[in-house]
Amino acid sequence: MSEPAHANGPLKGIRILDIAEGIAGPFCSKLLGDLGAEVVKLEKPAGDESRRLGPFPDDNPNPEASASYFFFNTSKRSVILDVDDPSNHETFARLVRHYDIIVASDTAEGLDKRGIGYAQIKSWNPRAILTTVSGFGSFGPLSHYESSHLVACAVGGWAHLCGTPDREPLQAGGAISETLAGAFAAASTLLAALGRAAHGHGEHVDVATNEAVLAAAQMPTLLYEYHGLLPGRYSSIGSGAGAAYILPTDDGYIGLNALTGPQWQMLCEFLGRKDIAEDPAYAGISWMKPDPRLEEIRAAFQAALSGRTADQLFHAAEAARVPFGLIPDLAMHFTMPPHREREFFVPLAHPVAGDVATPGVPFKSTATAPLPFRPPLLGEHTKEVLAELDDQPPAASPTGKQHLPLAGVRVLDLSMFFAGPVAAQVCADAGADVVKVESLQRIDGWRGAGTGGTGDLPSYEGSPYFNWVNRGKRDITLNLKDPRAVAVLKRWSKTPIS
Repeated sequence: MSEPAHANGPLKGIRILDIAEGIAGPFCSKLLGDLGAEVVKLEKPAGDESRRLGPFPDDNPNPEASASYFFFNTSKRSVILDVDDPSNHETFARLVRHYDIIVASDTAEGLDKRGIGYAQIKSWNPRAILTTVSGFGSFGPLSHYESSHLVACAVGGWAHLCGTPDREPLQAGGAISETLAGAFAAASTLLAALGRAAHGHGEHVDVATNEAVLAAAQMPTLLYEYHGLLPGRYSSIGSGAGAAYILPTDDGYIGLNALTGPQWQMLCEFLGRKDIAEDPAYAGISWMKPDPRLEEIRAAFQAALSGRTADQLFHAAEAARVPFGLIPDLAMHFTMPPHREREFFVPLAHPVAGDVATPGVPFKSTATAPLPFRPPLLGEHTKEVLAELDDQPPAASPTGKQHLPLAGVRVLDLSMFFAGPVAAQVCADAGADVVKVESLQRIDGWRGAGTGGTGDLPSYEGSPYFNWVNRGKRDITLNLKDPRAVAVLKRWSKTPIS
């Protein structure tokens, strides 16, 4: 069963069978397992392919010490069971009857060919949720194609933008397309589980990595949809109202950013180059295509950083309300005050890999404080898990009416720009009634981004970026410095849902 420090997480009571391999599917179940779900990983006798990915301590390719497997498989138990072997299907069926969710790194068609598709799983457990994570999703014209992080970067458009104009396209770092797909899979699986708690039905959740890549980086595609613009490959300059740069300082690197016109003014003024923002020669400068003026500004900003460290600049810019990004190396991550104070890195003792500080749950809660536990050795829990099974009959077919999982939930969105509005957008997509609260005194800066060429639309209604992350919401303007507005907000939040 779950370890004591893990047992009271918010997902306590949810049981997951992980039959996925690699990165995306295992990352999905790892995220849920770290939050308290009971996850059993079914592995072939040779183990998950990620056990052979490394890196390995001392470059010794030990499948029990793979860093890749370690990270993507915390908070799980391991059972050796080859689900592709028909002789194991009865054991797999018994497991499915006991568990709520099955996570697979295959398409629906692929699982059907293996004899363990959704129809079969549903016959064993009508309430089961099947989550499939693959490169191009199930049922489509490319569903049978193999995929990889490089392929996802290419077909998702990232490689077209990543690199410099005179060089070849580049893939994004790490395996971010696959972890992104895994995160989408975890969120959608949770929504399916929440819906099932209300209506009792099982569900098939299908996640395509190429769609996850597009959904998470809509700026270039929206620029095309709204304005017919095709941004080029110029990743030495970041997106923003004027330009954004990563530049060296006397000690470390710093990211300079300006998402809106006012932020561009503030950035130039902070660096003592207010003249750049006011100079007509730099009007209309854009990150979307190579422009020699961008390199002129880079040189001017670089000179303005002279004599200061990245840490000094970051804190000074924060006080001036200018968005700078501190860029730590790997060693600095373990010493950064926010990570230490929030106890983000969790020490895990592994019998082969030794003591490893691993990233923990990336948020804090006032209700629970779940902690991950170490990844399993291959087949470590086979006897234990199989001994827990009994021969219970299939669950009764559900009869409740299916609704969107957050139907009846009301959400106040008091956030701005990107991260908070996206979280509220997910709630709206899942059926919640989301009301975005804005202030005319301090309008959401995202409304002013990417608004050129919108015809008769006022600029604050024509931002592709704002419209992207705020779809499906209602909107109200309130000055929350006024007690009457605060009273309105409190009254609405307490009004019974009709």
